[in-house]
Amino acid sequence: MSPASQFIYFVIYAAVMTGLFCFVFLMRQRRRTSRFPLGDDVRAMRRAGEQLDRDLAVLNERFEIQCLLLLALPLVGLGLPLWITQPFSASRHLGVVAACLALALAGLILMIRKMLATLEEIRNKRLALFGERVVADHLADLSAKGYAVFHDVPCLGGGGPFNLDHVVVGRGAVGVVETKTYRKRAGVNGKDYEVSYDGQKLVWPDRTSTRELDQVNGNAEWLRQELKKHLNLDVPVCAALTMPGWYVKGAPPQAPVLVENTKRLPNFIRERFQGGLTKEQEDLVCRHLRSLCMNVEYAAL
Repeated sequence: MSPASQFIYFVIYAAVMTGLFCFVFLMRQRRRTSRFPLGDDVRAMRRAGEQLDRDLAVLNERFEIQCLLLLALPLVGLGLPLWITQPFSASRHLGVVAACLALALAGLILMIRKMLATLEEIRNKRLALFGERVVADHLADLSAKGYAVFHDVPCLGGGGPFNLDHVVVGRGAVGVVETKTYRKRAGVNGKDYEVSYDGQKLVWPDRTSTRELDQVNGNAEWLRQELKKHLNLDVPVCAALTMPGWYVKGAPPQAPVLVENTKRLPNFIRERFQGGLTKEQEDLVCRHLRSLCMNVEYAAL
């Protein structure tokens, strides 16, 4: 069979498969005899880790596409040149095949590196998502005691969009809770489960950091400005930081940020998050936070 005939068969095959795909898609659209039971303007509340969940969906799709490209690279990079160079002499197409093989090999290496990076990102996002949901489960105890708890509150700052992991409202106070879920390094100084807090910095088994404290303080300030702008309430917003699975040493009572183990966090919030809001002002804050969080569309699920 000549190369021209092979090319014609390939074009016919591609056209038939494309036509079948379009036919199935159109039939699926036509067979929809039911309609969405809710109004187009209906929205659901954000869950803990809502944005992380969406990020994971995007990453999983990216990884699937990368897998398909990895499978297609040898076929396109080596099979296609072999097919095209069939009518030429071996001495002429050997160089072309060798060059295509080198390019295909480079493409494979690059794609594998991209896939490994995507897998690492998926791994970290999954850990962060699980940590946020664990914290949300513990904060649910506050709901039973009259607190309002909101998760993954969407924000827009000077550096772009971001989220407040958790916000609690109750006993006249408003508080922001930031979750940091870090893996432990076994055998570091014999204690891989402890983090010390002196009110100014965090001392981990392998490093010292203030980044987490700066972030939660910045989040609390953003929420304070948000409430002042939209509700005309200048409310001090408390800040808390929790690390699921880590034991916190120190944690001075007068520290600007409450840093505590996840299991003990609800009790410390009840003790330390005190404010001067009236019940009516609390309701006003809750309504505003609810308006921010009530933005999950059916199409996004």
